[in-house]
Amino acid sequence: MTAPGELAVRVARIVAAIPAGHVLTYGDVAELAECRSARLVGTLMARNPTGADLPWWRVVTAQGTLPPHLRPEARERWRDEGTPVRGSGDGDVRVDLARARWTPEDGVPEPGQDPGADGLGADRPDRDDPDGS
Repeated sequence: MTAPGELAVRVARIVAAIPAGHVLTYGDVAELAECRSARLVGTLMARNPTGADLPWWRVVTAQGTLPPHLRPEARERWRDEGTPVRGSGDGDVRVDLARARWTPEDGVPEPGQDPGADGLGADRPDRDDPDGS
């Protein structure tokens, strides 16, 4: 397997940095990664050439949704993280982008900085263990 490209690593770093309870759109990630295509971001996330365990449910369409086959698990994760959503039940649930959209104040961490020693978020305490232990 070949090493992931620079763009794939930038996308993974950005996605890994999104805090629990917040989201970015594919277009937001593309802009932060200096990529012109939100679709390419989606493709990179689907193929995941970095192999990083990314919080994919924190990247949504401009309408605050995900593809139908991902929605049931995403709804559970959004609920567990306290992500603001609109709608209820199994119907049309979407992230409330006005309240949940994350704005990185200091930009995206460089490799070796938080999040995680690998720059992809593997060591962030808020990823799998809410109390950070």
